[in-house]
Parts: sequence; structure tokens; C-alpha cells
Amino acid sequence: MPRAEILLDEFGASEPQDNRILARFEAKVREAFPGRNVRWAFTSGRIRERLAGEGKKTDSVSKALARVGFERFETVAVQSLHVIPGKEFEDLKRAVRDAEENGPIAR
Repeated sequence: MPRAEILLDEFGASEPQDNRILARFEAKVREAFPGRNVRWAFTSGRIRERLAGEGKKTDSVSKALARVGFERFETVAVQSLHVIPGKEFEDLKRAVRDAEENGPIAR
């Protein structure tokens, strides 16, 4: 089986109850796709900064995709959890397109 990655993309969550919901969602994804690596990317720079201030590391979509390439995953599925496809969703699409065209991932 090829090394595969699932990248869950979300605006971000900094409240404990929100993080518990995301953890349950991740558990369901892992259950549905055993053997796949699962990681998160948050589109909100503010959320990432806030979490970093609390000592919690998070990645932007671009950084997460760079890690996928660096870690030599053969396949990556990017799943957006945005409810409304606004600016953050457009940024996600652009980051994926850039990664496909310029590395670190290829089609």
C-alpha cells in the first residue's frame, strides 16, 4: 500500500470544546481509513498564532503540504471542513494548486 496522507483542513479551533469535537472527527477519519496518516491544517493565522502562544504547534495548508512532500508521502487527500466556501476555502485551493505545480507534491 502506498504511503498515504489525509490532510484535514479547518478554519481553526482554540477552545477546548471545539478541539474535542475535532478530535472525535479525526478519530472517525482514522477509523474509516486505517493505515493512513492524518494531520490537520488551520487556515486562520490568528488561531495558529494563538495556539503557538499556548505552546501548541499547528500548520497552515502550505506548511502541511510541504511536510507531506518532505516526508515523501505518495498520495495526499485534502479534505476541507469549511461550512461556507469563503476566503479560507479559496486560500486552501490556491495552496493545493501551488503545491501541485511547484512542489512539494505532484499529481
